[in-house]
Amino acid sequence: MNRLWLACLATLLAAAPPQDFDKSKHPWTKWKEGSYAKLKMSTEMGEMKQEGSITYTLTKLTDKDFTVSTAVEAAGNTHDDAETEEFPTKAGEETLTVDGKKFECVIWKSKGTRGGSESETKVWVPKGKDFALKITTTGGQEVSFTAVKLGEKVKVMEKEFDCVRLEGTIGQGGSDMKATIWTHPSIPGGMMKGEMKLKAGEQEGTITLELVEMKAEKK
Repeated sequence: MNRLWLACLATLLAAAPPQDFDKSKHPWTKWKEGSYAKLKMSTEMGEMKQEGSITYTLTKLTDKDFTVSTAVEAAGNTHDDAETEEFPTKAGEETLTVDGKKFECVIWKSKGTRGGSESETKVWVPKGKDFALKITTTGGQEVSFTAVKLGEKVKVMEKEFDCVRLEGTIGQGGSDMKATIWTHPSIPGGMMKGEMKLKAGEQEGTITLELVEMKAEKK
């Protein structure tokens, strides 16, 4: 279950190009290689409670794609993975309404590869902005997120940020799980917080993420 959530997050973190693709505004390509974001991970399922962490690091940046590695530490074990994402191409335009405001969005499409599996992600970005209002992913896991709140205040690392809150589902094998993420463009990858609802039989639980450390060096 954790690995599905982590794979989805890596895809979401790679997704939010500006109107005219510009590496200096993308949530990963505007940073130098070696920039990272570390999030505390807390899992609760019934009587079980577990603490760990996830670290996302920009390990490679070329003129056509970039690679983000994922290091997960939990229960005394470490799991490493990586995803390579192509630079996005424009796939259309659509107007979305969030918080009672209408936004003319550019739809960006990109392909990624993770562990030999391919995926396609579409991201709806307001013209002239550097944040996403809608995200969908197909291939491996089915992801659908839509922004429900803009400028929501989130406090992490003793600082307060005005974040975009997106809610949606992560699905695989016919099972959908509800999740919420909070994003901000000043963080490598954009992830501030995340929460996913779990269910196994009659048991319910959550996985929560919160930014605790980062290295953000602009190019």
